[in-house]
Amino acid sequence: MSTPPPSTFRFRGIIFADELIAQFERPPGLKPKMFATIAVWIICVSALAFALVQMQSYAAVINNAGVIRGGTQQSVKLALADQPNDTIVARVNGLLDKLQSEENARFIKDPASQDFLDDIGIVEGTWKLINQEFVDLANGTGSKEHLLALSEDHFKQADAMVLSAQRRAERDLMWTIVGCLILVVAVTSTMAIREHRYQRARQAAMETDPLTGGYNLTGFERHAHDLVQMTKPRTYLIAYSNVENFRVINESFGRPAGDEAIRTINTLMERACKRGELVGHANADHFALLLRNTEGRAEQMAAQMQACLKADDDLPFSDRITCGYGIYELSERAEDIAVAVSNAGAVLKEGVGTDLLARYNDAFRSKLAFEQSVVRHMADAIEREEFVPYLQSQTSLIDGTIVGAELLCRWDSPELGFLSPDRFIPQFERNGFINELDFYMLEQACRRYQDLDVEGQKPIHLAVNISRVSMLQNDFEERFVSLVERYGMPPERLHVEVTEGVFSVDEDTVLNILEDLQQRGFPIAMDDFGTGYSSLSLLRKMPIDVLKIDRGFLSASEDDERSRQVLESVINLAKSLGISTVCEGLETQEQVMLLHNLGCEIAQGFFFARPIPFDELVEQLHAR
Repeated sequence: MSTPPPSTFRFRGIIFADELIAQFERPPGLKPKMFATIAVWIICVSALAFALVQMQSYAAVINNAGVIRGGTQQSVKLALADQPNDTIVARVNGLLDKLQSEENARFIKDPASQDFLDDIGIVEGTWKLINQEFVDLANGTGSKEHLLALSEDHFKQADAMVLSAQRRAERDLMWTIVGCLILVVAVTSTMAIREHRYQRARQAAMETDPLTGGYNLTGFERHAHDLVQMTKPRTYLIAYSNVENFRVINESFGRPAGDEAIRTINTLMERACKRGELVGHANADHFALLLRNTEGRAEQMAAQMQACLKADDDLPFSDRITCGYGIYELSERAEDIAVAVSNAGAVLKEGVGTDLLARYNDAFRSKLAFEQSVVRHMADAIEREEFVPYLQSQTSLIDGTIVGAELLCRWDSPELGFLSPDRFIPQFERNGFINELDFYMLEQACRRYQDLDVEGQKPIHLAVNISRVSMLQNDFEERFVSLVERYGMPPERLHVEVTEGVFSVDEDTVLNILEDLQQRGFPIAMDDFGTGYSSLSLLRKMPIDVLKIDRGFLSASEDDERSRQVLESVINLAKSLGISTVCEGLETQEQVMLLHNLGCEIAQGFFFARPIPFDELVEQLHAR
């Protein structure tokens, strides 16, 4: 069994998160912890304010109880002195009624509150007896000794009532504080639980692939890291997989069918994973897998997937799906999973073998290190003029004279050595630096073209290669024309060579640029004609002056009559369109004779000349 991916519970988590946000929406701009802190502080301040109000209320109760006690004693003294005071009596009566009514009005009555009411009743009863004694004394039937005794009893009872009020107040304050603390703890705990659930739901959403319902790359990397940390080094390997020619599936069967294929592949990979293994949908038709690093495990996974796809009846085209795999072994537990996935993807992109697996080994590691060195030194190489212009001459098949030369590039690097274009041009095309190199080489051609002129001979042209990256720069045409005009190079002597690859992104823009350059007098050459599938279509639309036929046409024509007829037809078609033909890659006398007989005008290849430094061709031209 594989480690379960996020499935139903994750989606329920996402739904919960949405509900939670709706029910417990946060003020804009507040982070969760800040919001929780503010909420708790508001509760605490409110509780404190409530406690202060309660304390004031308790103080008033205690004060009134004390006034009753003092007022009673004062009224008794006045009565004993034959100076009764009805105002004091009325005030004591009013305070007793107030204390009793307020206490009876309390919503919650605890034993302390009942004790206080009982004490009020006792005090009130004695107070009534004292009042009756006041009346009797006024009528001459009362007894001062009895009044004094009642006064002493009342004082003790009133004192007990005051103490009862204090106890009640202290008890209420204690419960208020306890209640506030319970409220704070309850609110804080509730918010913490909600925040935890929210973060879990958010984390689940961040780690869940919406198409497959399993892990996305983020979720895969986190869970893979956790698994790797719990095991010994070299226990796992990363496999990065993609579906070969997936774009054809989308174009042929539609996007929904492509999505269904991705879901099916993800499901099959999950089933093929063993315990402690993972799969995640990285993007598009790419998947990342964490597999046990046991002998043959990666090959077993690849074979099992192909067998399952062929046996799957739900997809009508499943037998056409082939997955390639890039393999990277995790040597240390501390290795960054994201870097490991990137490395596996890099070796997959480089190309898989016949068994659909490519491994990240020492040879590939050295290749990557070299490419990184290329990137590290490329900018300085321009400044130090390490890129050396080479020329390969183009020879007329009519009279054998040199009529032109293609400008090529070599890199003479102190750190990397002497490099041919295939060692650095692909890297420059990927990182965009090819644009700077194109204009560097163009400037070399413009600056030195006059060195190729020989008195009494027809000036030769120079052909410069322009990449797709350069062609699609916003300022390409302006920069190109400005550079040529700065050196005064005649446009007709500068052939602009492009391959059909420049049309793969924005065909209309490229066509407009080439038409503008042609109108300015720059001959346009289509390089590597015959290597793609749309060459004839481009021949119809593209403003072409020179057609450079790929050596593949020539090689096939030597032994195959059908290929020879195709080559002859291409040459004749070009002539009928007023397009000059140049054939590349000539190496033998037989090839020269074949092209001459077919009517090709110009040839380029090792039979006539290898690429040589600019200065050497200058010397050869002047020596003739």
